[in-house]
Amino acid sequence: MYEWSTRRVSDAGQEGKGMNYYEPADIVIYIEGKGVVLKEKSLMALDETSGKILAFGNEAERMAKNPGDSVKIVSPLRRGMVAEYGATVKLFLYFLHKAGERKLFRKPAIAVSAPEGMTEVERKALEESLFQAGAGKVYISEMTVEELAQKLGQGNEKALKNFHTILGIVPDKV
Repeated sequence: MYEWSTRRVSDAGQEGKGMNYYEPADIVIYIEGKGVVLKEKSLMALDETSGKILAFGNEAERMAKNPGDSVKIVSPLRRGMVAEYGATVKLFLYFLHKAGERKLFRKPAIAVSAPEGMTEVERKALEESLFQAGAGKVYISEMTVEELAQKLGQGNEKALKNFHTILGIVPDKV
């Protein structure tokens, strides 16, 4: 059982149900040679009674449109920044596994397209959450997913040597 301190995520017409007004960030995973393999919302659906995770991503978004009495929808990333560390690790674990980048004995090198203006503390939280989710190396950049993909394709960016996976965090609307 997990304890979650995140508040509910806003959905159109649901503001009166104690939800906040943040839209979830989009998570985009690009793998060199395959292109974009995943694009989902940074959401989790939880059973409020047990704390059990019911769904991630787009499935959690579908559940948000018609939440049951005991379903809580949370967004561990706010404005593209880590708001709930433990939940963010679980979210990244799920997405990396779903994209095929989290296999037994494999620790992918992940280049991250992160929002502009991150503080050093926010960068460290993002980096650590990816390491906890199984990344072997993490490179954080404010370049877009497309710009990072182009740099990977060119192969002349020293900082991106041996990186084949890009995780893009597209910030929510404020």
